[in-house]
Amino acid sequence: MNVEAFRIIEPVWVLIIGILISIIPYLTEKSIIFGVRVPTDKINSDTVRKMKKIYVSITFILTIILTVLTYLLSSYLLVITFFMPLFMVLVEFMVYLPEHYSLERIKRDEQWEFNASSVTGVFNVEDGKKFPWFFTLPGILVLVSLFVTGILDYKSIPERFATHYNASGIANAYSTKSIESVFILGFISIIITIMMILIAYVIARTPLKTDNASPHGTERVVIYQERMVYLTLLTPVFINSSLLIGSFGEWGIIKENVFLILIPVFLLIIFVIAISVKTGQLGSNIKIPESKGPENTIPDNSVSDNRNDDSLWKAGVIYWNKNDPRIMVPKRFGVGYTINFAHPAGKVILVLIIAIPVIIVISVLFLH
Repeated sequence: MNVEAFRIIEPVWVLIIGILISIIPYLTEKSIIFGVRVPTDKINSDTVRKMKKIYVSITFILTIILTVLTYLLSSYLLVITFFMPLFMVLVEFMVYLPEHYSLERIKRDEQWEFNASSVTGVFNVEDGKKFPWFFTLPGILVLVSLFVTGILDYKSIPERFATHYNASGIANAYSTKSIESVFILGFISIIITIMMILIAYVIARTPLKTDNASPHGTERVVIYQERMVYLTLLTPVFINSSLLIGSFGEWGIIKENVFLILIPVFLLIIFVIAISVKTGQLGSNIKIPESKGPENTIPDNSVSDNRNDDSLWKAGVIYWNKNDPRIMVPKRFGVGYTINFAHPAGKVILVLIIAIPVIIVISVLFLH
């Protein structure tokens, strides 16, 4: 892929991701505004609507600025690939945090009260509900294809082969042939696949939580959880495909092409954005047929839950609750799940999430 093509593609993706970040307040659980739990009668108040508009306006303006910067700095591949996404997340929280603390202060000063309709139901996963192991197969098949092809083609791989190319498609790093260097991307695929399956399994077994601010809260969260499990299980299909193409390029089976390697990643981003927008956090955007009626149906195995639980969330994004048996819980800002940092297993997952990328980078640098 030449530099000019890269300069066009990258800003487009920055713009798309930035727009998604700017509309997050409209994707979250209806009764959660900027990480703060609010009573149902305050959800559409003038204060809340104004804060949402301010957030959307500022993040959209910053997205335009970052898009232009991405275009101007696109010749610096490392900067754009690794630092721009981190910078975008940082910018998001620079806008989010003032809104969070402002709403938290308003809630405290005005002493917002929670009535009976603000009580939610927390209930266990349905007994006998089977984990969708079938959806693990596509990612595993791509992984197996990588190793089978590598084994069959191993003898024809040069003793010294290119392992990295710049944006212009010119090789700028090489490695000596060995089992480790040839299959390094395959080993990374194994780690990612196992991690995604474990996370999906934890999500599937996580107790559900209804949101009474949304009609049919129970039905919505059930559908939401299923979609999050499927999304997590299908993620390795895209990532492994990208690593498969990268391996084929290194082995000389196909001509190395940065754009071709990025196609599965771009498709994954589209997939995640589509599911996030269509679903919303805890299924808040899912359309339920009117024929089902307006009321929520909370299962018999539900328990009362304190809606005013802000103290358990640090800045509305870090969940810390030693008394909660859940390892992962739905995010308060965004779509998906986050870790219960007070749970022992949650701490293990956090260590793995941090350690695995570090190990991968060190391994790649050592072998290449």
